[in-house]
Amino acid sequence: SKFNGHLENCTMLYYDECKFSAGNEGRTIRKNRLKEWANDCVPIENKGQDAINRDIFCSAILATNNDSDIHLERLDRKFSVMELSEDRLEKRLGADTTQKLWEYIKDPSFPDAFLNYLEDKIDPDFNPHMEYKGAKFEDLVLSSLYGWQSELLEMITGGTYSYIVLKDCKENISRFPTRHTKVDDFLKNFTHEGETLGKVVLINGKPNIKVNEKFCPTSEEGG
Repeated sequence: SKFNGHLENCTMLYYDECKFSAGNEGRTIRKNRLKEWANDCVPIENKGQDAINRDIFCSAILATNNDSDIHLERLDRKFSVMELSEDRLEKRLGADTTQKLWEYIKDPSFPDAFLNYLEDKIDPDFNPHMEYKGAKFEDLVLSSLYGWQSELLEMITGGTYSYIVLKDCKENISRFPTRHTKVDDFLKNFTHEGETLGKVVLINGKPNIKVNEKFCPTSEEGG
């Protein structure tokens, strides 16, 4: 909401079943607000009071059960993505053990015990100064693509085309952008297997997609 005074003096923000699905133009307002926490300070505003800048010392955890609830772009930074488990705690630990765990969380000794547990289980390759991407990050990026992006990606990585006429895309792909710059941005910024997809070029005065050579046909070129 407009006022965020309840966040003052918090050291961890936990969003349960968070949803960042994008609108028609890809606006993800809540995610954009979340990015404020990557800054050095944030304005804290209580109702009826002027906003005061506060230094940021917090971390944020987003939890959700559905990939489609998170709209994540390839260039989104400051987001570490991990998949904990597909099983509920009751199935993994048993109902009685799970209930005891929830009760233990309320115990004053829990924070130190949980921190010790994490330090003991930490992956030796974990770097606290870098975002953790992993396989789940890639899954979320792909599930977040718009329909036209997904279809275009499939066309390019299918190894059939060296050039793709943009006019054909507009006629055959639903909601394909009318602006060439929007398509060009996607081609240059989205990567597949570590490679950009290509770029928009003019051929005989008409805009075409020049596919990255890595995805071009190996024998006969498509059109």
